[in-house]
Amino acid sequence: MNKEKDIQKQFYKIYKGLINVAEFEEWLYNTPEIEDVYGDVFYFNLLDLNYRNRHIKNYLEKVIETKIPFGEFEQMRIVSLLEKIIYEVDDLVEVLEQIYDDYCRGYSFLRYLGLNYVTELKTSLN
Repeated sequence: MNKEKDIQKQFYKIYKGLINVAEFEEWLYNTPEIEDVYGDVFYFNLLDLNYRNRHIKNYLEKVIETKIPFGEFEQMRIVSLLEKIIYEVDDLVEVLEQIYDDYCRGYSFLRYLGLNYVTELKTSLN
């Protein structure tokens, strides 16, 4: 992996809530390569944020969304979920729960998988 992709993955993790703000802040201070990849203005904008502010995620998203291809990462994540279903990798129930959650968050193309999961779960509980 190259530095830029590694940095983008970390930004994606904070954006999606996969890591907390404290973990992100620690990573930020230990990753001076961000300045090399994105320039000093972007890096200093990140360093200048108050990570103790209760609305920090909103401020942080505004700074990073101009540089990070979130759509590309979301596409990889969704494709990975669908491949897990096809190849029956991992716990199918957990994967389908994630598919359903994504459907509820606006990924309407996952409707049939998400709703079939809920329907089957309801039927199996009765």
